[in-house]
Amino acid sequence: MKIVKVTGLAFAVALAGCSSGFEQAKQEAIDSCISSASGRLTDGECTCMIDKAFDSLDAEEKELLGKIAQTEKGIDDEELAERIGVDRSEMQSTMRSAMGKIRDTQIASARQCMGQ
Repeated sequence: MKIVKVTGLAFAVALAGCSSGFEQAKQEAIDSCISSASGRLTDGECTCMIDKAFDSLDAEEKELLGKIAQTEKGIDDEELAERIGVDRSEMQSTMRSAMGKIRDTQIASARQCMGQ
């Protein structure tokens, strides 16, 4: 069985680099998975795992990720939180929750997605 661990940092980088909201953030995460897998996973397998992972998020997490994806890269957490209109600690807490769900669901769905 081939399972590739893509770190939360890779997702955070992908999410931060997006320019058009949640769907673009998801596509960036798929691209990051494909790149990080270095040929060990197919495009379909990465897409399947990321789709399932992002589907595990609640509405608040999806909304926050979409807002973050639409901001510029390289700004600190305080400025980012201000730009998207949330408290920094709330943003960090929601991001930790979302990244944990993404990671856990991606790993849990790996067997289902292999061979697609």
